[in-house]
Amino acid sequence: MLLAVFLLISLCMKFSTPKTLLDVYVTGKDDPKCGKYMQNHLKPVLRIKYVRLLRANFTEDNNGLSDSILSNTLCTPKTNNGYNSSLAKYEFDCKTIGQESTEMPNWFIFAVGTDQQMMSSQIEYRYNHDAMGMFQYLKPEEVMAQQFTHASHLHIRYLNMTFNNKPSVVIDYNCLDTYPDSLIADHGLYIRKSNETMHTRLYFDPDSVGEKFPRPVLI
Repeated sequence: MLLAVFLLISLCMKFSTPKTLLDVYVTGKDDPKCGKYMQNHLKPVLRIKYVRLLRANFTEDNNGLSDSILSNTLCTPKTNNGYNSSLAKYEFDCKTIGQESTEMPNWFIFAVGTDQQMMSSQIEYRYNHDAMGMFQYLKPEEVMAQQFTHASHLHIRYLNMTFNNKPSVVIDYNCLDTYPDSLIADHGLYIRKSNETMHTRLYFDPDSVGEKFPRPVLI
């Protein structure tokens, strides 16, 4: 009997799938340093639709410097939009293409969308309508009646990741440290290095492994 139990536990450990979880906290209007720039976290206009965690290998070839994607982890909301407004917190479940790892990813990609009408730019990136669902909220004829406000930014305050029970965190309690690149002001795809808090607009959303980022895109 004991042998059977031992074998069952061993099989479960051998074939269990490594689990990646991600919680993203955003800065609210009540923050003493950055609140005046923030959207209302109780009813946000900009929302994080999904996040990618990329692990890459630095390469140099005839096309210049690039990062080749070794693993691609897609994090999608746990429930509905995954957002808890009282905590200003997103909760994501993640699934990885490629080799799982407990190490911090090299890059984060944040897909930021909206679920209400807003002043915005055109969609000029690899758009996934199933995840973003924004066409009904980007009506040019309604933009003229809107007024710009500076209190409409999204700021990622805290990333809490768990890679197969190994925790990792990235903290940015003060949006002014890397202002204005710490703030997200519009829908789109935004990339940042794992150990930095500055975001760069991205037009390419890799959905598999083996693809490459040219280095100038990541500066």
